[in-house]
Amino acid sequence: MSLATLAPHVGDALAGVDALVLDAQYTTDEYEGRVGPPKKGWGHSTNIEAAKIANAVGARRLFLFHHDPGHADAQVEDMAEEARQYFAASEPARESKRVVLG
Repeated sequence: MSLATLAPHVGDALAGVDALVLDAQYTTDEYEGRVGPPKKGWGHSTNIEAAKIANAVGARRLFLFHHDPGHADAQVEDMAEEARQYFAASEPARESKRVVLG
């Protein structure tokens, strides 16, 4: 999903959320097929698209989730760092992580 296809009512519903959890299974290179077969149309998004959406809706924090099982922890951390270039409060979702809201 890209910002161009984000339905206005969805953007409105997400506006200003404290925490946004979005699928970020692939890097842009994986999604576009520059590394391995293209993943476009597989039902998953990228770390960069998630960060752009979080920025567009004014979220306070972004948790990148649905990590590719083929990605090592270091690659997941690298993807979060890359996402921070588009939305500073990006981080990988982690098993058993607790988030206090409000």
